[in-house]
Amino acid sequence: MSATTIYSRASSLPRPGQTIRILCLATAVLLTATVVRADDVYLSLGQAVGRLPADASTGAEFLMVVNPDATARVTIPTTNGYGDWQTSGPPGHGNGDWYIKGDAPLPAEAGAPNESIAGIAKMFNRNYQLCGHVAALVPRTMTVLNPPEPIDASDAGVSLDDALKIFLDSLTADQWHALLTRGLSVDDLTSKQHDLFLSRVVRPIDIVPAATPTPAGTGVDREHYFTSVQHLEIQDVQNVTILHASFDIPRSTVQTASLHSGSTDAGMPAPDFRLSQSDGYQEYGIDPLADVAILSRNAMKDSQLRTGDISAPVQLAAKQTVGDLVTALAAATKLELYCDPRYANREIVTVGHLDKSAEAGEVLDALRFSLCGTWRKVGPAYVLTNDLAGIDTRRHAINAVVRKWTDGIAGDVAKADGDLVARSAKAGSPSGVLHLTIDVPSIGHLALKDISAARRVEGAAASNDMALTIPEVLEANTADDAKRAVDEAATRTVYLNVFRRGETYWPSKALPPTQSADAAVLPAAIAEAQVKDVKLYAVVDLLRWGQQADTETSLPWSGSVDEDVTVDGHPAGDGDHWVSPADPRVREILAGLVRELGSTSGLAGIVLRDVAGPGYYGGAKQPVELGYSESMRLAYLRNQHEDPVDVDDPAVTQVSLGPRTVALDVAGFTSSISPQQDMKAWRAFRRKCQQTCITDLIAAVHQVASSAEVYVDGPGPSSKDDIAEH
Repeated sequence: MSATTIYSRASSLPRPGQTIRILCLATAVLLTATVVRADDVYLSLGQAVGRLPADASTGAEFLMVVNPDATARVTIPTTNGYGDWQTSGPPGHGNGDWYIKGDAPLPAEAGAPNESIAGIAKMFNRNYQLCGHVAALVPRTMTVLNPPEPIDASDAGVSLDDALKIFLDSLTADQWHALLTRGLSVDDLTSKQHDLFLSRVVRPIDIVPAATPTPAGTGVDREHYFTSVQHLEIQDVQNVTILHASFDIPRSTVQTASLHSGSTDAGMPAPDFRLSQSDGYQEYGIDPLADVAILSRNAMKDSQLRTGDISAPVQLAAKQTVGDLVTALAAATKLELYCDPRYANREIVTVGHLDKSAEAGEVLDALRFSLCGTWRKVGPAYVLTNDLAGIDTRRHAINAVVRKWTDGIAGDVAKADGDLVARSAKAGSPSGVLHLTIDVPSIGHLALKDISAARRVEGAAASNDMALTIPEVLEANTADDAKRAVDEAATRTVYLNVFRRGETYWPSKALPPTQSADAAVLPAAIAEAQVKDVKLYAVVDLLRWGQQADTETSLPWSGSVDEDVTVDGHPAGDGDHWVSPADPRVREILAGLVRELGSTSGLAGIVLRDVAGPGYYGGAKQPVELGYSESMRLAYLRNQHEDPVDVDDPAVTQVSLGPRTVALDVAGFTSSISPQQDMKAWRAFRRKCQQTCITDLIAAVHQVASSAEVYVDGPGPSSKDDIAEH
């Protein structure tokens, strides 16, 4: 690492009006966080020196440069009393940084100065950016995560084994017969099959003569093997004329017809060449992951905070962290502002006219530009973070595109495997191994890799769904339906659903029924239960309701509750809707409903079910994971200063396609804790919020009926149990 040098004539922080010369401490290429009066500034990295003369006009009152990480520190040493230069650096580092004191000349190692701020910025791979009266030396580049376009089969690498299976699965019975006997001519393929062969199977390959033994270790044999390797380009392989294949089949004289021991009875030719061990082209195609994480030119990102309307003055301290500055900005603007923990400990040092105030809106802009970040709105709050969507949201989007493609390939291969198993069994091959050769002009017979079907063991898929602990729940839409349900009950205990899809089936005042007939359901069921001496429990679908897209009737709560969504903002899907347990309006509605039920005479008790949306419980990553409603995000932001859409989910911090893996990291936005810890904390908070919601509802029932029976069907506390992890 090159030494970073600070040259300054100031023996301490300057007084108002004092002229200074100071260098912002750098590590590697990036500068530390520093705000200075732009009068006379020296910057140095190694032997390159940049000097901004005192009479140069920058158009700014302050110059801001943000610390590249949370470990670098700015040190402004005091004078040693002799007015000469001395060596110093960040505490504990001792990296030989130069500091110039008093009138001491620049060290000889410093080299020639560059007397332009553009030269200074370029020296540190920075751009000079003016935000009103606050200037910033911002990074020239930033990391951008881009979900790829939908992947086409011909655009992405598929293993040669899978490509061959998918191609073979397209063959007709007659084509299979030709393949296993006289050979299948490429001319006998349909245009669609030929395109499939060219897009999936054809690729550059390395080959060796079939007679060349495979080396077991080092030595002459290994050297001879690799010197005999030949390379074929696409144009060589795409000129294939005939394809041959044979299954391993027991014979009376030999156990298996081997591709490498000569022709079989099926007419399989002996190979002249085979694929080499050094073949590096098993995965071939345009790389769809090439642009998912790229360095882009740094530009001011869109912000959901309208900084142009913010003119409140803010005082800049001599030394503060980014988190400290955000706190000061919140106090000055009266806005609810938070700083993501990844940025919070980045240090800022301020020198210059500290008696003057800066305009908060300009500081907000300079700060986000210096961090390659932005201000995102979460309810009434704003968080200084990397982008508007959320890093976890972008990672999920990238992985979703790749997963959709790989799932499609996996489905094609599974289908091909089934066909291959059936054909090998019909051919009498116990191993199911298929040998393949292709005839290539000027090369001869080329043996490809043997392929075999993956025999899958079918079994019941594991489920993370919570098993129901209550018998059948009855639903009724009218009073007559309710009476009939009680009359026809097989047991002396009946469970009747009285709140489903956000609609009540009793004369509720907290949430009036949408249809007049609905109000008569529960009273009719209670009356019939008393006549028949049946215990009647009211069942409440607690959180499984939300704005139904197919609902024509406007419900009383429409537009006023916070629907629970995934990290990409989508509901559970397939018409399944949930509301957020963190939403005060949802809690208010539910509390009113259970109080009414608790005070309803004739009920044996209340059962709360659908108490947690998909993903709240279960150790493994769920297919659908809710919990990212605005109200839940805001609650977590206020508690942890982190928006859940930025939480590092270990399942998506990288993306893989075949042998290619890309880390989905953003420079300057990395957490000090592991993704596992980050996600664990977020999930624990989410569960605690859900359990607190249930506990409060149970307490609401007992406020009106202290002895009422309340049961929870699902993960969460019951009337007799404490909150527990499930």
